[in-house]
Amino acid sequence: MTRLSSTTLNLILTQIVARLIAQVSNANASTCYISLDPDDLPAASSGEFIFVVTPAVSGQFDGGLFDGGGQSQATVRWPVIVTVWSTVIRDESGHDAQFLTHATLGVIAQGTLVLKALAGHDLQDAEDVPSEILAQPIFPSDAALDRRDPPKGKGFMQFGFEVIFDWDLS
Repeated sequence: MTRLSSTTLNLILTQIVARLIAQVSNANASTCYISLDPDDLPAASSGEFIFVVTPAVSGQFDGGLFDGGGQSQATVRWPVIVTVWSTVIRDESGHDAQFLTHATLGVIAQGTLVLKALAGHDLQDAEDVPSEILAQPIFPSDAALDRRDPPKGKGFMQFGFEVIFDWDLS
């Protein structure tokens, strides 16, 4: 496999945001962004959904590959979390059917679009990114749903994705 010499975590994160904006109709430059805190939402939302891309607190290097390849093979598995926030109240108090299951405005429908955009993808579709920046395609590892601060209409669907790449140390 030929790896891109400039593969770094920051490249991976920016390419994930670009992929979501390109593939998910409700994601745009003001509603899809990188943050260390997936719960830190803007006070005023410019859309019904907010997509927050968060690198996990830590990644794990493959010691065996590093032993064999040294700095030219610093292969890391780094979880990335994508949180889809719904910012609009759609249900009466104590009910969540619309929040969850509405065909286009439900958080599950939006989460499915995120899953479809990233699961099995290799981030090779950007014109400025040559092929093979990942050691293997992105794969989903976990998912969650939660309702927070219902008076403000905020609840989310969250996916964890595993991203494996050779971190450029040059």
